[in-house]
Amino acid sequence: TLLEWDDTNDPRAPQDFLAHYTAQAAKWDAEGIPHHHKSFGSSQRKRMVRMPLKKHTKVMTMDGSAACQKILGRVKNP
Repeated sequence: TLLEWDDTNDPRAPQDFLAHYTAQAAKWDAEGIPHHHKSFGSSQRKRMVRMPLKKHTKVMTMDGSAACQKILGRVKNP
């Protein structure tokens, strides 16, 4: 369910991933969910970024299928 890269600015990211990220980012923006890359700390080496899972996966399980139906917190989009 995870991708080979961990940043939207990774030069290895192919166009289909960038399109997938753009679609997910629009959904996150609609819900007010932060997702933009942020670097911080004295050396700017610490970072946070929300990345989508691979297309057609729902959660971070072995096969990408949901292990339960409960949604946590304020996020409505599973």
